Amino acid sequence: IRVGSGSSEGPSGFVELSSGDSQDASSGNVHILSGSGAVAGSILLSAGKSHQGQKKGSLDITGDADINILTSESLDSSSASLKIATGYSSSESGNVVVSTNSADQKSGDLSLFTGSSKVGGDLSMSTSSADDMAGSIYMYSGGAAFGGNITISSGLGTEKSGTVSLSSP
Repeated sequence: IRVGSGSSEGPSGFVELSSGDSQDASSGNVHILSGSGAVAGSILLSAGKSHQGQKKGSLDITGDADINILTSESLDSSSASLKIATGYSSSESGNVVVSTNSADQKSGDLSLFTGSSKVGGDLSMSTSSADDMAGSIYMYSGGAAFGGNITISSGLGTEKSGTVSLSSP
């Protein structure tokens, strides 16, 4: 089944999938699913490309609720991976910005962590190698009447605690 608006030399049409509003009860849900099978189907959400260097399309996921992007649970093998990346470019690739927004009182926290398990996962932060100049890593705490702190500590172990190493070749 294919649902879409036709092509046009002017602006093309508009397609919207939505559930109706409700005054006194829950509004409806919209589900977009691919089927299960020996090889599972895929779902592609893609904003259009600009043919003449004009403004690029955007893909926005917004809501007046929590937004969760998860891979499915797996009980018999590894769960799927989650990748957030910009596309390849012959000149300069795009940026990835992960941030909480501003607020009048206190902005939200930003947490990066690996899940609990028998053997904990690593958290890696690096820039790629380059022909001319490799990228740098910057860590700043915010400025205010009382500036923010930066704390680097290793994990506490019942047999041996971790170490903190800073080195330069």
